[in-house]
Amino acid sequence: MDNPRHLYKYQHQLRKAQRSVSRKKKGSSNRRKAAGKLARLHLKVSNTRKDFHHKLSTQLIRESQAIVVEQLQIQHMLKNHKLAKSISDAGWHGFVQMLGYKSKWYGRELVKVAPHHTSQDCWVCGWRNTDLKLSDRYWTCSNGHVLDRDVNAASNIRNKAVGQTVSA
Repeated sequence: MDNPRHLYKYQHQLRKAQRSVSRKKKGSSNRRKAAGKLARLHLKVSNTRKDFHHKLSTQLIRESQAIVVEQLQIQHMLKNHKLAKSISDAGWHGFVQMLGYKSKWYGRELVKVAPHHTSQDCWVCGWRNTDLKLSDRYWTCSNGHVLDRDVNAASNIRNKAVGQTVSA
């Protein structure tokens, strides 16, 4: 299921509300009212994101015996200012926390895998492509396997969780 991008959906309204707050005189009751509107809008974005996370995490937990996730370093990923807004909008940390406690409730297994070289290693033969850029979505390994970066990473994550990694 795709990320619904909650922040982007309300981005125009948030900008308008923020401009309204900044135009008001500091300390005035009109500024207080405008700030309240802005806060309610931020709360709406937060609540819709949490609702989506709850529904998706419950669905995943009920359908699966074991769930494997990549233990991403979100703080390091947020240093890329071109991607920071999208990464924050996804709310990955909160989603993984929900998966954690819901997996305990339902008696399921949640496995967190280290993210090292998951998209760079060929899941078939184990060859590592160190020349990959983030913009490279498809690549060919030394043995001629054409790999989709995301599918390859998912296969590597699954194999790491099961303990069946291929070494070059």
